[in-house]
Amino acid sequence: MNEEKWRFKGNNHTQESGIDTPDMETFAKDPLASLAREICQNSIDARRGEAKVKIEFNTFEIPKIRIPGYQRLLKEIESAISYWKDKNKIITETLNEMLYEINKDMITCLRISDFNTIGLKGVTDTEKSPFFLLTKGSGISDKTGTTGGSKGIGKFASFVASSFNTVFYYTQNLDDEEGYIGISKLCSTRIEGTDEKTIGIGYYSSDEKNSPILKNFDLDKNFKRTSPGTDVYILGFRKTQNWKKEIITKILDSFMYAIQNEDLEITINDTIIDNITLKEIVNNEELIISNSKKDLISQYALLNDKDVFIKEIEVMGYGEATIYLKGYDRKEASSATGRCVIIRYPYMKIKSILTSPGIPSSSMCVIGDNGLNEILRGIENPQHTNWEPKRINDRSSQQEVRSIIRNLESQIKDYIIKTLS
Repeated sequence: MNEEKWRFKGNNHTQESGIDTPDMETFAKDPLASLAREICQNSIDARRGEAKVKIEFNTFEIPKIRIPGYQRLLKEIESAISYWKDKNKIITETLNEMLYEINKDMITCLRISDFNTIGLKGVTDTEKSPFFLLTKGSGISDKTGTTGGSKGIGKFASFVASSFNTVFYYTQNLDDEEGYIGISKLCSTRIEGTDEKTIGIGYYSSDEKNSPILKNFDLDKNFKRTSPGTDVYILGFRKTQNWKKEIITKILDSFMYAIQNEDLEITINDTIIDNITLKEIVNNEELIISNSKKDLISQYALLNDKDVFIKEIEVMGYGEATIYLKGYDRKEASSATGRCVIIRYPYMKIKSILTSPGIPSSSMCVIGDNGLNEILRGIENPQHTNWEPKRINDRSSQQEVRSIIRNLESQIKDYIIKTLS
């Protein structure tokens, strides 16, 4: 039967799910930073043509009754509390926190929208399409080659940022398709009138197959999409006091090169971050977290100062990388980070490494769209913050990748020593 409502499917008397699944826990340590990185990476991967990708983070409030299917969602949380109260104290406490948040008269939401992107293909496709994989896939992805992420779990960062684990996705794509679907990741509870439990996940959908609703989504009354792209709506957004500073700081730290290179522009409520405003924002203590200021100023200097050394290196025949190096005299030594920021296409920071402690310097290594980038992308952890060769099962291939990483880091350190000593 076709009807727009929440559906929480049964588990057919198999496994029960708790509230903190491994996929969610991956991003729980730093939810806003994880959200910022994952969103920007996905939007850059979906870039349409040569125009820069634009992303908006916009908060707004709605009365609780405007949450689609509010009463049904509330009932599911209450049912879960009743089911778990004598079974698990931690789950019950978490559910009670959700109940408190969803019962507020006004619900804070975060809309994240991208522009100059292709949107999500296959809104009406039942399997393997980008829309299907985003909304119903777990641990699978359609990303290959040199795109930013391929683990298939980055989407869980959005749910961690919701105080009751509920997110809506809406897209328009180049095939003139549009549609939306809501997802709530709660936990198993008893299905009313039976002894069967739910799988713990609910879909706000159009039919029993949990198909998307093929029309516009108008939760934010001040916004209506008129071009291809994707909107992520996080309901019950965890709006901490410094939420804006945290997101700005992480975006600058992770995508400084992309912003400077005019590949990316971010708007967070009324703050625009692009290659023109970048310098002002990096130096604005009201917009960035203080303990990240030195690193951000260093990255900006490496991309803009005149006294920066630049060198192309070749890494074992797999591809080139570009090193940016800035040295500091004794008076300015406190400005040096002593680290090299490593960035890979599509120009996202992966990690930083210690270089030469005795030589005051800051450096950056940028890996372009090449084979080296593809190899290293394949061994990243789910958060895309480190390379882990142990993910490769074949021992000889694992050793080869370890050699590639050692060679890359060795060339960076050798260049710093030879250039500045």
